[in-house]
Amino acid sequence: MADKGEYECMVETDSGDATATTSLSVTAKYKTPTMSSIPDTNIQENTNVTIYCNSTGGHQKGLIWWFDEFGTNCTESAELVAKETDDKLFSLSSKLTVLNATYSGSTKY
Repeated sequence: MADKGEYECMVETDSGDATATTSLSVTAKYKTPTMSSIPDTNIQENTNVTIYCNSTGGHQKGLIWWFDEFGTNCTESAELVAKETDDKLFSLSSKLTVLNATYSGSTKY
């Protein structure tokens, strides 16, 4: 980001000078993630389904985490792509493939 870096201020008086420095880090919050899946409806039991999660407009580079309905972390099974855009923000895209999907009465991811 353009304004990131070290800043210094200086006070100059008849009795002397003093300086102070600070470091500025600029962040930007990612937009609310969007999700989709292929197939997107009527998933047949024992077939594979790929779920996608995307978010844009953030800074610093981020992560997308995946959890199943039981709170099990599935992130290691997912693929993540983080791209820096022309405006120096990031676009995140992740896909999680569920192999041989089974019915459990819930569709929470």
